[in-house]
Amino acid sequence: QSTALLMRGPRVQIPSGPHLFSMEKITFNLDEEKFFEKQIKHKTFPKNDALKQVIFKRIMKDFDVKKKYSEQEVNEIIKKYFEDFAFIRRELINFWVYAKRCCKECLLGG
Repeated sequence: QSTALLMRGPRVQIPSGPHLFSMEKITFNLDEEKFFEKQIKHKTFPKNDALKQVIFKRIMKDFDVKKKYSEQEVNEIIKKYFEDFAFIRRELINFWVYAKRCCKECLLGG
């Protein structure tokens, strides 16, 4: 079973003040590893936010949470899976910015 966060409301980045959107936790049946491998094989990246999170969770397994990474190190890890590492890095950062602003705890881990 997979867990994902879905944003509800307009996609507006607000530097401060009340949020115009909220995050909702959803679960769905999906073999995450098979889905990830299929995306890598076909060199595709999902447009669906919930499916993006499956990719993010798998990539994050390659990082040590206790270590600080340079941008170059992050790029090298992402390049193992996706050629357009800059796009994936931006997507990952954007998701975490929204998740941190909208949730008291990170729901990606499980």
